[in-house]
Amino acid sequence: MSTSKLSDILSQLQNNSSSPPQKITSLLSSAKRELLTLDALLPRPTTPSPVLLLARQTLETGALLSIRLQQPDAFTRYYQQLLPFYEIPDSSYQTSNNDLKSQR
Repeated sequence: MSTSKLSDILSQLQNNSSSPPQKITSLLSSAKRELLTLDALLPRPTTPSPVLLLARQTLETGALLSIRLQQPDAFTRYYQQLLPFYEIPDSSYQTSNNDLKSQR
């Protein structure tokens, strides 16, 4: 299971938040498809820590960008998708850089 594509998309979103709304929306859609591919749209006990962290960061970025784009319905959806991730103990997210590299 490779997380490199999701990491790349997330990096683009975070570094180009002033891009046109269509590009941001397209990148967010791609990121969510990657989350589906990684079976990480909803956290599971078997989801690896690095994938959990990337999924949470992706959804948080989506929520923040939907505020910037003044899309309250999209923000609400991202918020609802984030709730299960916030119920997971912080210790589940602890990972080292080596763990992230091994997932790529």
